[in-house]
This record gives sequence, C-alpha cells and structure tokens, in this order.
Amino acid sequence: NTLKIEMIDERQWQDYIGVNWESMEITVYLPEKQYQLIRPAMEYIRNHFLEESISAETLSKLCGISYSYIKQLFNRKYGMTPKKYAIYLRMTHAKEQLRNTGKPIGEIATEVGIDNLGYFTRLFKKTEGTTPQEYRKLWPTAPLEDYKK
Repeated sequence: NTLKIEMIDERQWQDYIGVNWESMEITVYLPEKQYQLIRPAMEYIRNHFLEESISAETLSKLCGISYSYIKQLFNRKYGMTPKKYAIYLRMTHAKEQLRNTGKPIGEIATEVGIDNLGYFTRLFKKTEGTTPQEYRKLWPTAPLEDYKK
C-alpha cells in the first residue's frame, strides 16, 4: 500500500477552504447540494440574529430537514452549530458597537437580543476572553453623551 499525495494549487485550495479576512470566518467545502439545504437557515440567522430568538423548529421548517441534520451540516460548513453561529454574530455586532460607539453596555446587550446584562457579560467573557468593559477600554469610542436622549 502506498500513500498518494496530490499537490493542489492555491486556487484549488481556496475552493476547498475559504477564509473571509474581513470577518475571519473560515468555511470548509460542503457539496453544493448540502449547502443549499442549510442556506435558508444561514440566511435566516444572518437576517434575524438581532431581532429574536432563533428556534430549532423555525430552522427545520425553513430547510425542510431535521434540526439534527442542520446542526451536522452547519458544523461541517462553519465549525459550529446554528445556535453558536447566532451567538458569534451577536458578539461580533456587540464588539463593533463597543469599538465604535459610546452606547451603554446594557443598551448594546439589548440590541443584540440579550436583556440580562449579567448574562451578556458572562457570554461575552466566555466567547471573547474579556468583559465588555475591558474590551471597550482597548478602543477609542464616541462620548457617552452622544447617546443620551
């Protein structure tokens, strides 16, 4: 038995694994047919992650397949479950708000769909390795007065 190693050029590699340098998302090749199965779920999450809780039932109905299969395909494509993908998008939005605005942290938490500030802080620390307050200190922001009404 011999091991066959096939050399692939950079373009073939980019077709297999995609990196979006802007968001640092890494995507792994998923056959088009399987990708099309989860595409409605992915688009729904991207369009609604700030507005509401995203249920397994909703995603399953959108895709016409079981939630366990959606999770399996999501894991292959994005390296995370749909729920973690929604959290990733929420935390990405929160980080952007912390960097670029002077909005109060509680307002940002509510904006990303988390009404409990303590939970938001714990989740942020778990996903980002620092609290929202500590993260904000790393970036110059607009004055808080700009956001008082």
